[in-house]
Amino acid sequence: MNTSRNKRRVLLSLLLGMLALPALASADKDKDAGLDAVIGGGEELTADVMYGEVVDKIYAPRISSFRVLDNQRIILYATPFKPYLITLRRKANALRFDDAIAIKRSGSTIHARFDSIIVDGFPYSIKRIEKLDKETAKSLLARDKDKKRKGDESEEKEPGEKKEPDESSSDS
Repeated sequence: MNTSRNKRRVLLSLLLGMLALPALASADKDKDAGLDAVIGGGEELTADVMYGEVVDKIYAPRISSFRVLDNQRIILYATPFKPYLITLRRKANALRFDDAIAIKRSGSTIHARFDSIIVDGFPYSIKRIEKLDKETAKSLLARDKDKKRKGDESEEKEPGEKKEPDESSSDS
């Protein structure tokens, strides 16, 4: 009787493994689509798309620097040549305006889903950590910089707003 139970367990395990394969394949497609969006420049950056290898933790006794992408994502440099994309579980509206952040972590290691980033005195749990290569980090930062510049230009030229005539150019 034990052998038939073991056979059922093996068959069930094989079946579950076969069901998991399409999910793994779609995760790779999502990652490729995210890199195309960064490099191709066609799509909006989102917090759900993956741009690098997902890791559970970062060993970083000291943080070299960080750059804020938006109110939910930070590029953290463990060393000047090791960028990581940190995605927060929820949006931190003050993140864009703070010059400094704190990291609540376990010793010298930062763990996804366990540690948090402190922004303006409030903790924001880390949803995901992705190890980036230098080129992807540069692309993300350049894309963010272009997005900010386009936003500034659109604020200067609001549609429907009439320009008032200068007093110096009026007829006297």
